[in-house]
Amino acid sequence: NGSLEDWVKRTGCIDIKTDENGKKLMKLKDAKNPSGGVILKLPIKDRQDLHTVCCRASGATVTIPEIGFSTGAEEKTSINDIYNHIGEAIFKLEYLATEAAEPDKRTQIIKTTELLRKCLDLDMPWTFVLRDPTGKSE
Repeated sequence: NGSLEDWVKRTGCIDIKTDENGKKLMKLKDAKNPSGGVILKLPIKDRQDLHTVCCRASGATVTIPEIGFSTGAEEKTSINDIYNHIGEAIFKLEYLATEAAEPDKRTQIIKTTELLRKCLDLDMPWTFVLRDPTGKSE
């Protein structure tokens, strides 16, 4: 539904320019925030909320306060919808669970993935919180 250019424009974190030959050029915005950071909060109530696209800049973390979940900072910028940001966290946690030597640690990781799945299934209202010390996330 729509072109790639339309989707990129909706992300809000990529500039699109046309050069003198009519070629489209895309570049990540370098949005400097004078306050030194940004906190984005989105209450998740329905499927449409899950498909909100956001740009998670390198160094940004995601939290879901209702379940006490927080990701670490990533090294790369990621542009995706909220559903896939959380799905990626589930994938990484499941891998960690297979590598965990301690049964208690493995059990805790599995419980966390179950809570995240409940969030994606909208079994409860929750809040997607993106904290970015660089101010580049949108």
